[in-house]
Amino acid sequence: MNMEYILALFWGFLWAGFLQFHKWGRWLAESRTWLTVVVGVGVDLIIALFVVPIDIWNQIALLIVLSSIGIIYRSLSNEMHDKTTPAKKRLPNKTLWNLDDIREGVYPQLQVSLRTAKRRAELNRDWELLAAVAEISRDVEIVYRRVLDARRGEYNE
Repeated sequence: MNMEYILALFWGFLWAGFLQFHKWGRWLAESRTWLTVVVGVGVDLIIALFVVPIDIWNQIALLIVLSSIGIIYRSLSNEMHDKTTPAKKRLPNKTLWNLDDIREGVYPQLQVSLRTAKRRAELNRDWELLAAVAEISRDVEIVYRRVLDARRGEYNE
């Protein structure tokens, strides 16, 4: 397989991974889909420079540019006429990012702290403290499950 094709395959997975797993990538995919397409096709065109003779590449690039003008104009026009304030547009993404931060950062730290408290309570034979730690652990697990549900857009009573 030619290096250009391997590069194209790598680029596709890299771009898809960024759009799926990175905060900014998810925001781009949700809020500026047209821009993600422009970047993706633009890099494809750059890779195609190494595969296609330049006179053919120019024709293909011109076709893509001309066919893109309408959709880019439509998207920019819709964004300009959208009455939603920028803060409200960012709110859902920031909410999801906060849920991710809880899931990835706060929850593991709570688990470490609770294990430490449990060990100390067991060593001191402080059964009241141990019962309180067990209750807090249960509540933390409930919060964690609700954060996961909220992140997936689910609500369970």
